[in-house]
Amino acid sequence: MDNCCSTNSQNFAQIDKSINLLNAVSEPNRLRILCVLSKMDICVCELAEKLNVSHNLISHHLKVLYDASVLDKRRDGNQFFYFIKKVWKPRIKHLFDFVKIS
Repeated sequence: MDNCCSTNSQNFAQIDKSINLLNAVSEPNRLRILCVLSKMDICVCELAEKLNVSHNLISHHLKVLYDASVLDKRRDGNQFFYFIKKVWKPRIKHLFDFVKIS
């Protein structure tokens, strides 16, 4: 039987993790955020301006992506700069290729 069809608890945990990730990237604003972050690290205020979305909404979407372990952040003074984790960069590129986002 293929691993994806097995009924062991480890497989169920991986499926749950995959569902959380797919839910995190399935929202349009989050895809737009990932598109920007695939090109540069950026702070919340600049990202909100660039995407013409409120600071609060950008922060919410960043938290979802951060909680899904797709993003990381670094502090510079009183601002946080978000970036795609190194392990996710090629996967995000594959996702964009799959859905035809450049």
